[in-house]
Amino acid sequence: MPTRVTRYVIAELTKVFVATVSALVALLVLVGIVQEGLKNGLTPAVMLRLIPFTLPNAMCIALPGSVLFAVCSVFGRISASNEIVAIKSLGISPKVVMLPAIWFATIASAANVWLMDVGYCWGYPGIQRVVISSIRETAYSVLRTKHDFSTHGVSFHVREVRDDRLVEPLIVARAGNQTITISAREAELRRDDNPEVLMLSLTDGSVEVGSTASFSFTDTIEYPLPLGLKNERSALRNPAHVWSHQIRSEGKLQSQRIASLEESLAVTTAFQITGGDFSNLRNDEWKSRHADLASAQQRLIRLRLEPWRRWASGFSCLAFALVGVPLAIRMRNADFLTSFFLCFLPILLVYYPLFAFGLDQAKTGDLPPHAIWLGNLVCVLIGIYLIRYVQRR
Repeated sequence: MPTRVTRYVIAELTKVFVATVSALVALLVLVGIVQEGLKNGLTPAVMLRLIPFTLPNAMCIALPGSVLFAVCSVFGRISASNEIVAIKSLGISPKVVMLPAIWFATIASAANVWLMDVGYCWGYPGIQRVVISSIRETAYSVLRTKHDFSTHGVSFHVREVRDDRLVEPLIVARAGNQTITISAREAELRRDDNPEVLMLSLTDGSVEVGSTASFSFTDTIEYPLPLGLKNERSALRNPAHVWSHQIRSEGKLQSQRIASLEESLAVTTAFQITGGDFSNLRNDEWKSRHADLASAQQRLIRLRLEPWRRWASGFSCLAFALVGVPLAIRMRNADFLTSFFLCFLPILLVYYPLFAFGLDQAKTGDLPPHAIWLGNLVCVLIGIYLIRYVQRR
């Protein structure tokens, strides 16, 4: 059964934490959807559809700071009102007050790890689906007001929009190294059965393909506009967007791909050397195959790093609390903002540089994946020292 002190500490932490995380998440979601809306020219209705998908990432960012703010606020106030001194005078260790906060931060850390999984693997793809599925509505909305719209390498300029008809459109698109310029009397955008394209219906116009070819038409033709889903699917192969329970199997598949690439390169090299054809060992195709192998090896490193990164980032809540609780008690400052910033400053100067250093070195393979825990480890050691200091004093 939890003691009265435990219930009191948990209740105070919960009140401050909920208020802080709610305000931070609301702010981050607002900034996120406005930024996405400005980047893609989204309508307000589409931006509202993004909210559920931005929530997990916003909470991942907000949780560590909210936990630190909660423990600094509560324990700074408790210490300033001499409640810690009163507890010590009764022969009770301050650890009784600190343990509930540590358990609270541990639960928040576990939740943060789960939210990172959801945010990267469900939230990011969801945002891309909403943006891509709303391109037609977004294009019409922007063209009605600004007469210009650009997306996925295609730019539109129209004189006006009447109902769903684009009057005197000028469309410029990129196809490889060529620039395609299309002009017409009128055009219309409509969805296609293929979700990867948007059909552009053109009437009475002309098409120019760079400076190499051009033709005119008086009837109605249709031109498919690719929506960039292939690029999005390629981005989703990033290890950051792989579910945690799939990382192990994805790593095995990646190892098999690397073995296949290495075997193919070895066989080709043997044939070229045997035939005395050394020039083909330096051509562009050979360099491209080596680049593919290097990319595959880098992806395997990232797959092995990803679980360590998620758990280290998630358990930053616990690392921050271990430093924040004894530091707030030691400072004995009832001003929660002062306590928070005095606790956050050493974390900002120590934890984040060490985390970034470990992440960069682990990405390149210079250090093992668990090097990413360096910042957490230093915070834990500092926290243990401060807790012992508080207990002795």
